[in-house]
Amino acid sequence: MRAMQWLGATHAIRWRKRAESVGKGAVYQSRYRCHRVKPNQIFWVVARYIERNPVRAGLADSPFVWEWSSAGQKKVGEIPMYEWPIPKPANWEDFLKRGGDPVEESQIREALIRGQPFFEFKKRL
Repeated sequence: MRAMQWLGATHAIRWRKRAESVGKGAVYQSRYRCHRVKPNQIFWVVARYIERNPVRAGLADSPFVWEWSSAGQKKVGEIPMYEWPIPKPANWEDFLKRGGDPVEESQIREALIRGQPFFEFKKRL
């Protein structure tokens, strides 16, 4: 966690100096956060939430076209990534396309804000 804080702060300082925008506000909205997620079905609910961030933000129509995520990677190894902690379910693409329901996404956001672990959600794969 300290390494990510250092990286974020160092990058922000350098970016502001290069852009000649020192004192013009925050480069990042909030600090880096790290939350534990049990490697079970809840992991897939949280992974879907993360993969669909560009869709919710209006940056992409589908998570599969956002090239900066694992869902949008067209070429294996284009952006090096670690293996997922558990194998993807057979219906992963449909699960990701379908998206989460508003209650489920609200529960995830609330857990993120409070810094709580993700243990129980009513919906499953």
